[in-house]
Amino acid sequence: MNGALPKWLRLEPPSMDYLVELREWSESIVSTKQDGPGGYRPEDWKDSQSKVDSEFYGVVGEVTIAKYFDVKPNLRIYGKYQGDGGFDLQLGPWLAGVKTTRIRGEREAPPTCGLILRPNEKCCDVMIQCYIGKYFTYVDVAGWVSQRRWDEHHVLKDLGYGPRRFMEQENLSDIRNLLPQVESRRL
Repeated sequence: MNGALPKWLRLEPPSMDYLVELREWSESIVSTKQDGPGGYRPEDWKDSQSKVDSEFYGVVGEVTIAKYFDVKPNLRIYGKYQGDGGFDLQLGPWLAGVKTTRIRGEREAPPTCGLILRPNEKCCDVMIQCYIGKYFTYVDVAGWVSQRRWDEHHVLKDLGYGPRRFMEQENLSDIRNLLPQVESRRL
């Protein structure tokens, strides 16, 4: 992986058949969510990415991480404006959120971004950052952060679409170190 940080982990995404199912699931989810509190907000969308795309990229990352840890992803939607209950999968006693961004263009090297949360978005016990490669041929895991570390080290930053809570990727921990901490019940 040219230019990648050593802690990055490249994973295989779901099969093409499963990707088709996840895309259909994403379309059905978007058709049930509405704009407004807890649902979609106009300021969250750029012209270049649809609501369906956002749901789809997210669920691809969630399913890939769930497979890596051999757990089930939380694909349940609790009703209008409630989303998935604030977590994407459970690792031992901790709830985990997975943030996924699609890498655009021809580049193979991972982006130099970081973990981004909206100002009022809940940080789970563990947050994991992923990037989907071109043509959905791989998912790169940039790392993870505990809620405690997030609370201590994130900054408020305007990335061109309003203020967001942000942590540089070099402050994320190697995903391969998360499972031993989950097993020892220490974060």
